[in-house]
Amino acid sequence: MAAQLINPTLLDFIPLEEHYRVMDVAPPDNCYGKTLIELDLRKRFGVFVLAIKELVPMRFVFLPPPEFVIKPSDILMMIGKEVDLLRLRAREGS
Repeated sequence: MAAQLINPTLLDFIPLEEHYRVMDVAPPDNCYGKTLIELDLRKRFGVFVLAIKELVPMRFVFLPPPEFVIKPSDILMMIGKEVDLLRLRAREGS
């Protein structure tokens, strides 16, 4: 509790509806080399990319632009209904 008070996160300030979550998702293999606009995750899965944690090079991209190209080393920080996020996460490695 003390750590949360000292280092609040975005989720401490944004109340989410019951079925919504923020989740880190490794992109499925078929996403590599495609832009966010090509993937159209909002239309296909009903989820939004809030940020991308790039491991190579090590950096954090908040609100990535639509032309951002997904790499195998990227982690997508997404928001959406838990069921939709889990459906996308289930495609990891496919």
